[in-house]
Amino acid sequence: MYEKIFDAELVAGELVDNVRAGTKAPLQDCIETTKLLLETLLSHSSDETLSAVHRALDTFSPDLENCFDARLLTALGRSLGQWFDEKSELSYSLSQEDDSHIEDMGIFAEIAAKTDPRIPERVAAEDNFDFVLKLKALYVMDQSYKVRIGAIRLLNNLTAIIPAVRRCLVDTELPSVLAPLISDQRTSAEERKMAVELLDQWAATGEPLPLVHLPFLNANFFKALISLHEDRSALKLLINLYASSPAETQELAMQALSDSKNGNLANHLLEYTNTTPTAASFFLLSRLLSLPEEQVNDLFYHNDLSVAATISSRELLNSVDDKVQDYCLQTLEALAKLGVRDYCMREALEGYHSF
Repeated sequence: MYEKIFDAELVAGELVDNVRAGTKAPLQDCIETTKLLLETLLSHSSDETLSAVHRALDTFSPDLENCFDARLLTALGRSLGQWFDEKSELSYSLSQEDDSHIEDMGIFAEIAAKTDPRIPERVAAEDNFDFVLKLKALYVMDQSYKVRIGAIRLLNNLTAIIPAVRRCLVDTELPSVLAPLISDQRTSAEERKMAVELLDQWAATGEPLPLVHLPFLNANFFKALISLHEDRSALKLLINLYASSPAETQELAMQALSDSKNGNLANHLLEYTNTTPTAASFFLLSRLLSLPEEQVNDLFYHNDLSVAATISSRELLNSVDDKVQDYCLQTLEALAKLGVRDYCMREALEGYHSF
C-alpha cells in the first residue's frame, strides 16, 4: 500500500480555496486568514506539517488552472461565450434568457476583481481575446439596455485589472463608440459614468489614443466633459486625456476650458491636484495659468492663485518625479507673471535650487 506523499504547497492551496469558497473574500485576505488560523494552531502545537504549510503560504501562488477561482471563471467564461454566440446569431435581439446571463457577467466581474488578475486574464486572452472581443460586440450591438450596461461594466472591470485587455480594446472601435456618449443627451448617467471610466483606463496610461479615435475627441466632447467636472472620474479623464493627447486635441480642450469661464472647475482641479499631485494634473494647471490674464481671471478665483502657489511649492520640494517638479516650476513661473508673490514660492525655489 502506497503512503500518500505530503505536499505543503498543495495543502496550502486547498486551505486557501476552502476559505475563498466559504467567505467570498478577496484572495489576498483569504491567504492572510489561512496564515492566521495556522499561527493559532501552531501556538498550541509544534506539528512540523503545520509549520510546512505555514511556510508555503509565505510564497503562495494560486494554481492558475485549477484553483477555486480558475474553475469558476473558466465555467462562467464558457457559458457566457456560448451566450455571446447565440446573441450574435439572433442579431442581438431581446431574449428571455438575458437576465440570468447578465447576472453571470456580474459574478464574473466580482470574482475577477477579488482574485489574482492572472486567472481572469487566462479566460479573457484565450483564442486571441475571443471572449473580450465578443463581449465588446455585445455592448456595441445589443438591443437591451440592461445587457449593454452589464457588458460595459464587465469591460470596465477587465480593463482596470488586465493591461492586455486594455491594449486589445484600444485598437477596436470601442473608444470611438464611447466618446460620443459623453455629449449625447440620451445617454443615461450610469452608462456615461462607465464610458468616462473606460476612456480614462486608456488616457491614464499616458499613451495617446490611436489616430482613428481622435475625431471623436472634438469640441462637443470636451464641452460636455468639462460640464461634468464635479464628478472626480470625469475630471480625472480630462486631466489624463489632455496630458496624453497631441497638440491639436489639446487646443480643442483648452479652447473649451477657456470658453467655460467656470471658476468652480479650477477649484476642483486644485482640490484634485492637492490630493493627487500627478504630472498630468500639474501639466493642465500650468497650461491654464499660462493663458492670458483675462482668461485666467475668468477661470480662477483670486484665492485660488495662492492655493496653486502653495500646492506647487510643496510638491516642488517633496516630489521625486522629475516631470512633476518641471510642471511645478512652470506653474510657479506662470503665477509670478500674474503677480503672485507668496512667500512659499520663494522658499520653495530657494530650496529646490539648493539641492
